Amino acid sequence: MSAATFIPWTNASLAASSRAAPPDLAAEPGGWRALNALIASGVMDRHDEPDAEFTFGLERFLDGIEFHVRSKS
Repeated sequence: MSAATFIPWTNASLAASSRAAPPDLAAEPGGWRALNALIASGVMDRHDEPDAEFTFGLERFLDGIEFHVRSKS
């Protein structure tokens, strides 16, 4: 399949992308170096209690809403 006809949501392209090695974004200019460093550190491999993960996510979500509301006033 040529790059000009590549359609990312087709079954063939999904199958091909699952066999391909993921890109090394840290090696690309402007890549996601911080994200790759975080993943490489292993901290994302630690399993937390579901309630702790939910609470953490909810607090970040509500912090974002609070920031948005305060920035509009």
